[in-house]
Amino acid sequence: MCDNESMHSLEWACGFLEGEGSFLVTGRHPRIVISAGQTHREPLDALRSILGGAVFGPYDPRNPNHSSFYIWRMRGRPALDVMRRVRSSVSTRRQAEIDRCIAWHDKHFSPRTCASGDCDEVFDIYSTKRIYCSRRCGQLSRRRQRSSSQG
Repeated sequence: MCDNESMHSLEWACGFLEGEGSFLVTGRHPRIVISAGQTHREPLDALRSILGGAVFGPYDPRNPNHSSFYIWRMRGRPALDVMRRVRSSVSTRRQAEIDRCIAWHDKHFSPRTCASGDCDEVFDIYSTKRIYCSRRCGQLSRRRQRSSSQG
């Protein structure tokens, strides 16, 4: 696909997400999610081919007068990357949704370095525990702490 075609596809995806998408943090174990629902699968397959993610369904509606539907969804780091790519091409209302998601991510997933203090490894995860880049690095750090507290 040439650059002009890929730009056109990205613009289509931005327009689709503007009208049908949701940008949010959701779940019992919160994570960033982009989703869009449709009664026809084809637009969601096109969205998947442009941005990635996955299409689920068909789902039966709760209301018997409604049609079955499909959902396109993207979660986590890929969703964050897409949000940053499309932010400038959507309305201020959608930009505000994206900004809330990015702010949540920055608060909970700020880069952390290896807890050993001797290593420059950086992680992009949420945890309140001490994080080591490897099992060996953690073992060496704990040995040093024990020897310094005993000496």
